[in-house]
Amino acid sequence: MKKIYIILVVIVIAAVAGVWYFSSSGNRQSPVNETVKLMNDNQAIDNEAADLPPIINEGENTVNKVNNLADNDGGLAVNNQFREFNLTAANFKYDVTEIRVKKGETIKINFKVVQGFHDLVIDEFNARTAQLQTGQSEIIEFVADQSGEFEYYCSIGSHRAMGMVGKLIVE
Repeated sequence: MKKIYIILVVIVIAAVAGVWYFSSSGNRQSPVNETVKLMNDNQAIDNEAADLPPIINEGENTVNKVNNLADNDGGLAVNNQFREFNLTAANFKYDVTEIRVKKGETIKINFKVVQGFHDLVIDEFNARTAQLQTGQSEIIEFVADQSGEFEYYCSIGSHRAMGMVGKLIVE
């Protein structure tokens, strides 16, 4: 009987600690949340620093696309500190297959897997996400300090050979 009480006390303590931890972690602000909050407070993004909007190839169509951080359509954000891209992975494809940036820009890629098991690798910039499952996401950040065309790809199994690639163009 004494063992049952001890086990119950341990479970209650663990539950209280878990509730406290997860409720307090919701109060922390990430830099992205702070930037979105600034945008929601109607502070403008400095698009002049970007010169020209990057070109993003979405499937068969190539479009110029510049969004602010408050826009949740999965595009691109321009900020004084970095250029941010949202990129999702499904079975054997990325939703964005071409990204253009200027040399010297800091690039931030919000990578999310919506179907399957994938990662994102850009060898020349030593940029790599973990291997993620459906619903998981990760952010990678690097400086585009080399000009040229660089392939990004999924390194899992034969995904790259099956066409799970994209092109990063640094001008």
